[in-house]
Amino acid sequence: MGAEVAVYGAPGTRNPSNLEPEAARALAAQRLQVLGDIAGANGITVGIEPVPPTYGGDFLSVANDVIEFVRELDHPAVRAHLDTGCAALGGDDIGAAIRTGYPWLRHFHAAEPQLAGFSRPRADHSAASAALREVRYPYWVAIEMREQPRDPLGALATAIQFVRATYR
Repeated sequence: MGAEVAVYGAPGTRNPSNLEPEAARALAAQRLQVLGDIAGANGITVGIEPVPPTYGGDFLSVANDVIEFVRELDHPAVRAHLDTGCAALGGDDIGAAIRTGYPWLRHFHAAEPQLAGFSRPRADHSAASAALREVRYPYWVAIEMREQPRDPLGALATAIQFVRATYR
């Protein structure tokens, strides 16, 4: 289908269960090394998304943890994915996360907490946009939101208009 990045959020598949933190990181590194090899051989990068506890995340749940993990793993097909909605819910400073993580950042979502629409944005899109411009981020900024049942097409148009104006 031509996709170049596959975002790995899925908090249920990242539950360290009863493993000690070091053991969980070692197991994750081992498995993501293999996944990265497979993805890379097929021209795909896996973008690890910090998933906050609000969404069920209990491992690699904030941006700095993901950036540090990806940096240490040092696999060319395993990179960081950041998301304004997750950052807002996880207490991350999205601008600082982008600046710190830029060398390992491969995909970005303009999103609202709980994947809400963009009629009244709450996430810090201004900081994200400024940081992405500052680091000269060359990849996609994708909109992530749930279907808005009252007016799905109108909500989509609002999201596109907002993201175009904010993330030029």
